[in-house]
Amino acid sequence: MCSHLEQLRKRYADDEEFRQKKIAYASAYYREHKDEILARRRHRRKVDPAYRQKLIAATQAYREAHKEELGERRRRDPMTRRRHRLRCIYGISLEEYDAMLDRQGGVCAICKKKPDAGKALFVDHCHVTGMVRGLLCGKCNSVLAFGNDDPDILRAAIAYLQAALASEASGQRGNFNSARAGPSP
Repeated sequence: MCSHLEQLRKRYADDEEFRQKKIAYASAYYREHKDEILARRRHRRKVDPAYRQKLIAATQAYREAHKEELGERRRRDPMTRRRHRLRCIYGISLEEYDAMLDRQGGVCAICKKKPDAGKALFVDHCHVTGMVRGLLCGKCNSVLAFGNDDPDILRAAIAYLQAALASEASGQRGNFNSARAGPSP
């Protein structure tokens, strides 16, 4: 005698009408409860390392098995990866990126220069809150990153450069912050 679950599996495999009914029910349930289901999955992925490893392994296996198809999809639409990155990392769409680019006049928000041909502006965001601040060229984005997004560090760098420029204009070298003039002994 088969168990009830085995009987359902056999009926699902053999009975097309039953299978379509079950699929329709599952699809409707998912649509109705999608937010709750995804929230449970996100929570479990955060708190259950074994589950997280299982998902990573399944993703890697899928990518390996479908490498050709995924590569072809990327070749057909080169913006796929960009759209995915904008959505997943910054929470914005390609359309929102383009709107920000238009608001900035197509230039870096700091230096006001257009990016080099074939290059896109970087999405600048707060690493604490994730809030998108604007679009920057690579150099300006690096300045903020190397300054740890800290206004005090960036102000100190500005003061340093201004002192260096004043020192150069007066013929001094090095040690701009000291009251001492001329080379050190």
